[in-house]
Amino acid sequence: MSRRPRGTHWTQKELQAIRSDWKGETLADGGGLFGEVRIGPDGGIFIPFRYSFRFDGKKQWFYAGSWPSVDMSEIRARRNKAREDVQQGINPKDRKLIEASEREQALVQAVEDGKQAKDDRLTLDDLFKVWVANGVARKDDNKELKRSFQKDVLPEIGHVELRLLTDHAITLVLRKILSRDVIRIAILVLDDITQMLSWAEKRQPWRRLLENGNPALLNRPGFRGGWLV
Repeated sequence: MSRRPRGTHWTQKELQAIRSDWKGETLADGGGLFGEVRIGPDGGIFIPFRYSFRFDGKKQWFYAGSWPSVDMSEIRARRNKAREDVQQGINPKDRKLIEASEREQALVQAVEDGKQAKDDRLTLDDLFKVWVANGVARKDDNKELKRSFQKDVLPEIGHVELRLLTDHAITLVLRKILSRDVIRIAILVLDDITQMLSWAEKRQPWRRLLENGNPALLNRPGFRGGWLV
């Protein structure tokens, strides 16, 4: 049996007045929206509502929500949206799949965006740790390389985000070394920085962060009178 409201739609008061002996009965809410009275495990009444429509010549049903978990205004709004889809030649059941796919894609994109944002904050110090562990292997187990960077490079520019690293920043490091009258050490440090950045240019995520090239190469012209030119 299909029961109908006194007015155009079932009111909240009318729905709340439904008794358990209505179990299995259908409620017609108008506009192709129908609900079936059911009894939950706790004895409470709930009413799943579905929208009836024809698509490709066949009668089909679109689930619009269950009262009282979902308010009737929302259930009717979902029915209205489904009806618009049908009028536009879209099966509203497919719309759910499309929206689920779009949500999944949005989630994946959000994860990717979050990862990219995290990568954008990678510093020269982060690169050095990875390079020393995986990109260079010297006879002394990289001890001198670590000592050199920890003394002259990382304290000065280790905190700099790699994507913001400039040849000028590297120049300042070298000039500070040259102020100690140790040209040979400055040359070795420049060689090491150049080697590290060249290694990074061939690997992600570092390559993307060095999209403007290896800034150390701009410091290669050499030294003149104890100053980098």
